[in-house]
Amino acid sequence: MAQNYILMVDIKTDKVAERLAKADSNLAVIIQDIKSRKECKIKGGAALLKMMHKKSYLNRKSGDKDYNVSKSCIKCGICASVCPAKNIEIINGEVTFKHNCEQCLACIHWCPQKAINYKDKTQNKQRYHHPKVKLSQFQ
Repeated sequence: MAQNYILMVDIKTDKVAERLAKADSNLAVIIQDIKSRKECKIKGGAALLKMMHKKSYLNRKSGDKDYNVSKSCIKCGICASVCPAKNIEIINGEVTFKHNCEQCLACIHWCPQKAINYKDKTQNKQRYHHPKVKLSQFQ
């Protein structure tokens, strides 16, 4: 899987094609397992995932408080289009966050100007979205 959680990792674009090919291969096996109703247990990580989910759920309402929009924003509305929570609107020419953020970071990754950032963590980091996902799918 190509890591794109920009808050915690620097995206390594040189390994994306290799990782996507491996993911496609792994996905074929997973699809077959699902079709055949194969049972399997996921090893480890359950407690960590539960803790992360609880923390993210508790912070959800204020999850966008640390987002900022730079002067390079052209008010194109792509951020609003890609937001699955409909958390972003352009109101009176300003990008407005409605405090219902799911922290998927789509707004950061899809902004053509790199104008949306989280605190001071993402300004100089590479953006990424899957090459098979097209902006037209959101509009």
